[in-house]
Amino acid sequence: GDAWRAAAPDDGGAGCDRGGSVSTTGLRVAASDGIVRGTPGEDPEEQVVGPKDAAFLFCSSTNSHLDIDPKGTCCCRWNDAGEWQTLRVEPLAPGYVALKSHTGRYLDVDDGRVLACAEIPVAWMLRITPSHVISSPPSRQSLVSDIRASGSGSSLASTPSNGSASGELTAGAHLRLRHQASGLWAHVSAEEADAANRFVSTTPDVATASVFVLEKQTWRVPELDSASRDVTIRHLLTHTSGLNYAGQAARPTTALDALVRPLILRCESGEVTTLEEWTAEMAKLPLRCQPGSRFQYGYSTDVLGRIVEVLAEAPLDVALRRRVLEPLRMTSTTFAAAAGERLASLYKLSGDPSLPPELLDDSLDANGSQWVPPRGPAPVLGGGGGVEGVRGGLLSTTSDYMSFCHMLLGRGQLNGVRVLKESTVELMTEVNHLGLVLGDPSATIGSGDCRGWGLLGGIELPTKSLSEDPGHNPGTYGWGGWASTIFRVNPASGVCFVFMTNCVGAEERVEKLILRRVGEAVRNGGKGPSTPLQFLWGLLSGSRPSVDASATMAGTVAAAAVLSALLAAGLAARRGRLGGGSAALA
Repeated sequence: GDAWRAAAPDDGGAGCDRGGSVSTTGLRVAASDGIVRGTPGEDPEEQVVGPKDAAFLFCSSTNSHLDIDPKGTCCCRWNDAGEWQTLRVEPLAPGYVALKSHTGRYLDVDDGRVLACAEIPVAWMLRITPSHVISSPPSRQSLVSDIRASGSGSSLASTPSNGSASGELTAGAHLRLRHQASGLWAHVSAEEADAANRFVSTTPDVATASVFVLEKQTWRVPELDSASRDVTIRHLLTHTSGLNYAGQAARPTTALDALVRPLILRCESGEVTTLEEWTAEMAKLPLRCQPGSRFQYGYSTDVLGRIVEVLAEAPLDVALRRRVLEPLRMTSTTFAAAAGERLASLYKLSGDPSLPPELLDDSLDANGSQWVPPRGPAPVLGGGGGVEGVRGGLLSTTSDYMSFCHMLLGRGQLNGVRVLKESTVELMTEVNHLGLVLGDPSATIGSGDCRGWGLLGGIELPTKSLSEDPGHNPGTYGWGGWASTIFRVNPASGVCFVFMTNCVGAEERVEKLILRRVGEAVRNGGKGPSTPLQFLWGLLSGSRPSVDASATMAGTVAAAAVLSALLAAGLAARRGRLGGGSAALA
C-alpha cells in the first residue's frame, strides 16, 4: 500500500490505503451511458430517432439487446448496447422502415430466421404503442406516419384513418416487427436457457411476436457522479472496478467511448509511453459503473499491470520475466519480436463469410510488423493488451503457453520449479470471486453464461445439464484473447489445451466448436478420435468421428494445434499475439 501511494500522482491521482483500495479522490462514474430510453425527464427532442442515429432494440422478454455478429446472425444474448447491437432505422414508405446493421447489411428473413444478409433495404412494418409517436415538425421528414388503432397497440399503415397523426418514432417505443414480404413477425424464444442460442426467428401470429423497446444513442456527455466506494484490488482482479473497454472500437457507440478514445489515440501516436502515464490518465476518466456493482470486462487487468510494476519495483516485462517466464523456460514469450524473427500474420474475419480475411499485421510486409522495430513494440506494456487499438500485449507460442498451463495442472510447479504456492493456485482457480464481490455465489459473467470468474479467467460452474451443453465441464477454467487465442485447464481430468489462430473474430466460427469438441472428449474420459485428422474432420463437418479406446487427449490437442496453424496461414513455430491471454500471465 505504501509503495502504491508513493508511486501515485499528487492528491488528484490514484492512491492506495493499507487495505488495498485505490483512493476515490476525484474518481467519477458515468451517471448514464448516453442512451435515451424514453424514460420520464428526458428531453423530448432528444428522444426522436432519425435515420442517422445509432439505435438499439431491447427485447423485453429476454432482457437483452438484439445482437448481430459478423456473420449476420441475429441473437438476443447481451444486455449491454455496443457496436454489434447498433442499428440504423431508415424510413421507407409511410409506416415502413429498413433496419441496417453495423455490418452494412439489412435485416431480412431467410428460411424462418432473421438475418442481416440483404444488400438493399428490406421493408419491415412496425406495430407500435401510440404514446411513443410525437408530432413531426414540418421542416423534417417523418420517419413514422399514419397510425391506425388496432387492439391494445397501433399498427402503422400507409393510408390515413380517423385519429391518424403524422409523427416521428421516439426512444422508448414498444415495437413488434413484421416482415413485409413474408408477413412473418420477429420472435425470440424466452424459454431458451442458453443465451447464445436465442436466435431471432419468425412467427405468423402477432400474439406471439416479441416486443422490442427502441433505444437511441445521443452522444451526450454523461453526467458524472462520485464513486460510492473505493476501487479495491479485488475489484480489478474480478473486472468489477467499473472499467470496461470504452473507446476500443474505431466507431464509438457510447458517449463514454468518445471520452476514452482520445487516450487510445495518444498511446498509438507515442504521446503516452509508459504504463504509469497511462494509468494516471485513465484515472482522470469516468468509470462505466459503480465499483463492485457488476462485471465489466475491460482495462482492469492493465491497471493491475501497473500495480505489479510498483510492487515488483520493475517494469512489467522485467517482473514477468523474473517471476514467471524464466522459471518456466518460456523463452519465446515477450512484448516484442526481434527484426527478422518469424511472426505469424494477424488477420480479421470479415462480416461477410464470402470475403477473405483482412490482413491487420504481417512481419513480411514492406512496412514491417507493429510488434517489430521500428514500428513496434507498443511502448505501453498493457497487462491485458488493450491499451491500443491493435498493437500491444504479449507474443507467445503454443509450446510456451502450454508450459504455463502445465504449471497450473502441477498446482504451481513445473519440472521441479515452483512459481506459485499450491494454496494460491487453489484460490485463483477454484473460487468464484465474482460471487464474493457481488454477494451471490452463483453470479456469472453474463446473462445465460455458465461461467463465474476466478483470478485466471472464467470458471465453469455446475449450472448446466448435459442436454444443454455436452461440452460443459464444471471446474474447467481459462480465458481467450483478442486474436482468438484461448487456453483451458481441466484439473479433474488432468487435461489442458492451448488454441491459437491469430485471426480476430474466429471465436464466433471456430472457437466455440473447438471448446465443445474438446469438452466432449474430456467428459468421455480423455478418449478422442484415433487420429488428429479424424478429429479435424469431425470438428469441421459437425459429425462424430469414430472413437478408439486407446486414443487420448493428446491427439485432440495436436489436432487443435494443426487447425490453429491452418487458420493462421502461418507456421506453427511462429509466435502469435495473446491479446487477453496476457492477463493470466500478468
